[in-house]
Amino acid sequence: MGEWTGRRPFDDVLFAARAGDDRSFAEIWRWLHPPLVRWLRVVVAGDVEDIESEVWLSITRNLASFSGDERDFQGWAFTI
Repeated sequence: MGEWTGRRPFDDVLFAARAGDDRSFAEIWRWLHPPLVRWLRVVVAGDVEDIESEVWLSITRNLASFSGDERDFQGWAFTI
């Protein structure tokens, strides 16, 4: 899985995304989308795009309950 490479610290981006900042959420999406899709293509027998959409929907619904760093966030997202 990829290391956070954003210009701002992950914690700052996550805080802003939780507060409803679309740009921050998009930054998280751009970071996590490629490895998530690669992983789903390996473990899912079906429509990866539909399942990925469900994962992101769950992330947005539960973002406020997440606590941890970027590595924890990846693990959380990959278990949804």
